[in-house]
Amino acid sequence: GSIRVFSKFISKSTNEITQDILYTMDINCSDNLFRDVAVGTNEFNEFKNNDLEWKDPNGDRLILGVIDQVCIYSN
Repeated sequence: GSIRVFSKFISKSTNEITQDILYTMDINCSDNLFRDVAVGTNEFNEFKNNDLEWKDPNGDRLILGVIDQVCIYSN
């Protein structure tokens, strides 16, 4: 059991260089792990990730927040 989610990262800083980033991410709620499946700036899955190993969020508050929200919602 994992859950696949599509998300958009929008930076707090707003300048001409900043772009929204689109992520396709698998989340394993029982082990609190994630893996980025693909990323894009123009459309989802624009660039596929070849490294599909499960990763620990390693204290990253943004990723931990996403995992928490997705897992709470799915239950």
